[in-house]
Amino acid sequence: QICITEAIFVNKHLSLLPAPACEWSGGETKLLLDLYTSYFSQVGPMKKFRNKKMMFERISSDLKQRLGVERTGEQCCSRYKTVCKRKKAAVNENNKSGNSPQDVPYEDELEKIKWLDDSLEPEIVRDASGIVSCKSSPYSKTNSVDHDEAHGSEEGKGSAAKNQKSKPSTARMRDISLFFEKMEEIQKRKAKRRAEREGEKEREQEKRRALKQERKEEMHKEKMQLLRRVFGLNDQAK
Repeated sequence: QICITEAIFVNKHLSLLPAPACEWSGGETKLLLDLYTSYFSQVGPMKKFRNKKMMFERISSDLKQRLGVERTGEQCCSRYKTVCKRKKAAVNENNKSGNSPQDVPYEDELEKIKWLDDSLEPEIVRDASGIVSCKSSPYSKTNSVDHDEAHGSEEGKGSAAKNQKSKPSTARMRDISLFFEKMEEIQKRKAKRRAEREGEKEREQEKRRALKQERKEEMHKEKMQLLRRVFGLNDQAK
């Protein structure tokens, strides 16, 4: 009876301790990044969210409403920064010569965000010759082209008005085209890395099969030699 009472007492007090923080699942992280992409353009003065802190509070509320998970705005912000750091580390490892290619976590989602958030560092790329360069966002190129067009259109009011009407649709179509080109490039890179990993895996399996077969043949040879000695087959042959 004393042991049972002690067990009940311990369980009662253990239940009052805070539960350990749960790990973020893949679905939660993807939804977090998708919501970040949707809300980022609404952050700033005179907009829906005055700052990113308010945006992450809204993301926290959406996660609870859609997935039923309890995440604070601070936890959402911390998770986003962690994903960005891991992506940067994976890209740096892939750019080192001699390293086996590895998947970049949440690459598609972060690529969309990189186009929107210019605070993210440009991606460092190493080509086949070993030359390192920074990959700039297509949005920055689009903005520079639009700026040059706007500067040249100041000569005439009539032409400026026409350019202002045509620019948004032209820039939008250019951005959409660049977006799909970028997504296609990402898919090709992922397919290439997957093929390289599968090739390495197949070569390793072939090596293991060869070693296994070699050991099997050696064991069979030793077994036959032992049988010959036991039954005196070697002496009879002589």
